[in-house]
Amino acid sequence: MGRLPDPAWLIAVLAFTCLIPAHKVFNAALLASADVQATNQPRFSMRQLFLLVAFGILWILSILGMLLLEEEL
Repeated sequence: MGRLPDPAWLIAVLAFTCLIPAHKVFNAALLASADVQATNQPRFSMRQLFLLVAFGILWILSILGMLLLEEEL
């Protein structure tokens, strides 16, 4: 998907953003349900923060790699 023409590759990379509202509604339904024992976690743990930073760096590097690769070709 990253090899699509100029405006389309950005849409393909950011396509997951349309799932954010559905995920919020799903979480609200889980918290309201009496059948499921769900809790609201107000903060990330240290392990979660580490993974977010590590994979965020990988995500940024992959996007930069796609941009720089196109310029070299």
